[in-house]
Amino acid sequence: MKKKGSALLIVIIIMMITFVLAALMVDISIKSNRVNSDTTNRTKAYYSAETGIYDFINYINSKGCNVSNGTSIANLNNTGGLYGDNMAVYKANITKVIQPKDTDDPKIYTYDIYSSGNYSSQGCTIVAEVAITYIKNINDGSYSYQSYSIKWKKVYNS
Repeated sequence: MKKKGSALLIVIIIMMITFVLAALMVDISIKSNRVNSDTTNRTKAYYSAETGIYDFINYINSKGCNVSNGTSIANLNNTGGLYGDNMAVYKANITKVIQPKDTDDPKIYTYDIYSSGNYSSQGCTIVAEVAITYIKNINDGSYSYQSYSIKWKKVYNS
């Protein structure tokens, strides 16, 4: 009788150890999946904010640099959301404009652009100083777009 009782006790202990190990593996798997999901969402939030910067550069260029402080855009070219869903959004606005002098050639317009991107529960904000250069056309004296450059960029995760 004692042998059967001790064998039963050993089986119960082995089952408990197996159950605890299985529970730990499930817990680690869930935590790993959550961390991976947050990292992916944070990356998508960053790229959403960066999309706001580049869409704003295109918007400024399409308006011939005729934009002012406080001008804002949101998902300008992606009204259905980024990444094929509505969870990725950005909102960008201009916080500072430096106009060139009329005599400057080439004309360099400088903008401070603030862009906030979100994806799911993650957010990212990018503040960038962008310079857009226009050169004078020798034939008719008008100015045409040459290039843009991002002078500096700061990234803030929220």
